[in-house]
Amino acid sequence: MDKNIDLRISRTHKMIKEAFFELMDSIGFEKITVQGLTKKAMISRTTFYLHYQDKYDLLDKIENETQNCTDFCAISHASEDQGSHYN
Repeated sequence: MDKNIDLRISRTHKMIKEAFFELMDSIGFEKITVQGLTKKAMISRTTFYLHYQDKYDLLDKIENETQNCTDFCAISHASEDQGSHYN
């Protein structure tokens, strides 16, 4: 993620994701609507659509972020393991 990202954008993404996870837990993905998601996140639908095309796009972006984080952790762990052999 870009270090220079506007804090308002970061906060909006956080609110959307938190609402998404809460709804996933309570009603499941198929029943989630953009209207329900935006209501839960306390943002407008316009704001949602500035960041995501639809709930499928949101899910894809969350999956990509998770994969990138997993890849980073794996690389970091591997480099730590290599470093320990030299001690």
